[in-house]
Amino acid sequence: MAMPLSECAQSVLGAVEKESRRRFKALVKSGAINGKYGDEAWVYRGRRILFCELGDKHSGSARFRALDELSGAIAKAMVVEHVSNGMRPSDTSVTGRMVAFRHLAEYVNRSGCPWCDLASSSFDRLLMELGSDSSTAKATLYNRACALQAIVDYLNTLDAHIDGENVRFLKRMVIWRHKVENPIRQIEDPNSKEFEEHSRSKYMSDIPVALARARKAVLSHPEIEPFPGFDRVRLEALAPAMAVGARIGECFTLPTNCLDRRLGKGFALLRQTVEKADSATAVPIPEVWEEPLAESVTYLMEACAKARARARQIEMSGFDFLRAELDEYRDVHGMTPARCSQIKISGRNDVYFPDEICACFDVEYKALTSEGRYRRCMIDLPKPGAARMVDWLDDRFSDWDWSCFARKLRGRNRFGVSVETIVSSSGVPRATVHKMYWFLPELRDLLSEMSDEGVLSPDACDKYKARFRSRWKKVRASALANSGGSQSVGISLDRLEAELRKKYAEVLSRHFGENFSPQGNSAGGGFIAKHSSAGVPRRLSEHLIVVWDSQTSVSERTGILPSPLERSDIRRYLRDSSIRKSIFRRADIRDNDGKVMSFSPHMIRHWVNDAMLRAGGNELIIDAWMNRSPRQGRQYDHRTAKERAEQIRPLYLQKGREPNDFLGRKVRDLRSFSVSEQEIEAIVNENLSILHITPYGTCSRELYTSPCDKTLVCIRGFGTDDACRSFQVDVADQGAMENIEKLLLRHQRLLAALLPNYRALGARLEAELDSSEPLDQHVMFIMDVIRSCELILEQYRDAKITPRSKIDIKVI
Repeated sequence: MAMPLSECAQSVLGAVEKESRRRFKALVKSGAINGKYGDEAWVYRGRRILFCELGDKHSGSARFRALDELSGAIAKAMVVEHVSNGMRPSDTSVTGRMVAFRHLAEYVNRSGCPWCDLASSSFDRLLMELGSDSSTAKATLYNRACALQAIVDYLNTLDAHIDGENVRFLKRMVIWRHKVENPIRQIEDPNSKEFEEHSRSKYMSDIPVALARARKAVLSHPEIEPFPGFDRVRLEALAPAMAVGARIGECFTLPTNCLDRRLGKGFALLRQTVEKADSATAVPIPEVWEEPLAESVTYLMEACAKARARARQIEMSGFDFLRAELDEYRDVHGMTPARCSQIKISGRNDVYFPDEICACFDVEYKALTSEGRYRRCMIDLPKPGAARMVDWLDDRFSDWDWSCFARKLRGRNRFGVSVETIVSSSGVPRATVHKMYWFLPELRDLLSEMSDEGVLSPDACDKYKARFRSRWKKVRASALANSGGSQSVGISLDRLEAELRKKYAEVLSRHFGENFSPQGNSAGGGFIAKHSSAGVPRRLSEHLIVVWDSQTSVSERTGILPSPLERSDIRRYLRDSSIRKSIFRRADIRDNDGKVMSFSPHMIRHWVNDAMLRAGGNELIIDAWMNRSPRQGRQYDHRTAKERAEQIRPLYLQKGREPNDFLGRKVRDLRSFSVSEQEIEAIVNENLSILHITPYGTCSRELYTSPCDKTLVCIRGFGTDDACRSFQVDVADQGAMENIEKLLLRHQRLLAALLPNYRALGARLEAELDSSEPLDQHVMFIMDVIRSCELILEQYRDAKITPRSKIDIKVI
């Protein structure tokens, strides 16, 4: 348990919690959070935020252990603060911060250190413990460290105005910064070992061949699909990813009018949202992909039409379609008398039978059993025969028309009701009547007593009615006590609707990233998003890809509810799992080594980006086309150093347009001495056999066998004989230009600090510098870097930045 707080800290936490509850009410009212403040879990953007100890992820389970009262109060106030900051943080951000908080709460309780006494050393020790776990990945550790940093910043802001003074929660400000290196930085360095490993794990050259073979197999052998659309919908959904490199989530949010071909052939556009931007875009479609993408869109419009129509029904009239379709089915097919009696006896008007639901909706029968997903909707009904008999006897005791069914017993002066009469009148088979052992003796006794009392005779008086009706109630209860079983289970439509509403709200919450209420979150109760991202249709019925809720599962039924595709649907489709086989396994599609193909959906984006680069595309244009910031595509570049060099060499063979780096000036000198072009080409090929990417340009040095001795100060001496012979300027690399501008500004500031009047002194200052003096050497180095930066930036200003060669897109 956490150590008790000081009196001041308790007062501050009380004031903070009071304000947090007020803000929480506003968040619930706005729909940002679902739940009550005292709950063990809240729902934010369709994700459950659990206030529990480490080790469990399911609230309500036996292993669930809620945070202690003190830690829970701080955690809830922190989440409210995080969500209320106006930036609508992602659900991943909020849950990630809570995971780090659980680790911190566990450390506080274990160490016995009060929350208000936390210091920087506490976070150092916790971070060291997290890092010592060999199973923790580098990226996970970095994310935990960032979350702990955010928690420290929050705890430092906890204060309250008490008795005219500002009182802090922490006894002293915690000055702490984690020093965990972001592993993505190593991945972004094209010359690092991590980049090589990342490239191998993210790139596969035969992705388009594998997908084409899978699509051909599905079209040629429809029996591969458990039902139409199971495979092909997902294969066609990947077309935008292959055509324009769209992220997999962007493929799922395409609108029905995503394809724009109004400008004619060769100028088609794909309207799409951008996951990592605040605006949508229209992406030019490569001409070679225009017809295949149009074919995919046409198929998806038709294949998803019914699910899309169901989504429209729900948006317009909620879940009225359930009763409407079931009642229509009953009107056509009717019901057996036994079932009519079962429903009548149950006293409910919302009872339907599993086979009726399966006939109206493509749902598995086992989903409506005690082990199925809709088991909470089940209602035990009386046995069919017993229900029918009870229904008939109810009428007799109500109308008291026994004289119509009683017959005078042979040899006796009294009347009785025989089994044959009950069988023939109620319609219950004789064999069924004899099987009603659990109440039949009681019924026989009752009817025998009624016969003895003479109440079954035509002239019987009414004085016995009340007594025997009371007796019938007890026998009736016994008759109906035996319920359930294969023929005695109904489905409550009200419960089923509530279950479907809850599930549909969860699906839409995950898809749109906002909380949906099971009752609908818009005027009139429609399920329409309020805060969808730019370009994402607010209605599911306006999405191009809408499937059924069980369409991508191992089930052979599609389900009842419409649903968007999810990332997991594609991940499980392209890779084998413990419970299902991938499309490549089922179609027996293997690579050159005989292994079954397997890759992640994001690898498609890597392949498209790399294919554009290998085709000679301009890096800046490709980054813009794929909706990335400049240079962000470097981690998608899987070309070898040799391939990069092959694409750069033509620049040095263009007479009069040679770059001004060492190799370019050498080529100009050779031409001035009338050296043949063949010899020049051989020299260029020899000096430019490989090419590495650096922060300031490119490098042709064989770094693995001959490491750089300039500590990456590649640009020093540019334009002179002292220039690095391996450095090349890439005027199409805008990111490198920005780095050079920053380097220039940094060295100008250094020189200004050393010599405030250096600009006025100019050449006279440089002539007086003594290369034997350390300070003068430092000044000379700075001036050399400044001069080199300015010369390189002139190259950028003089160059006309165009793609090195044509790429197969038309930018409009």
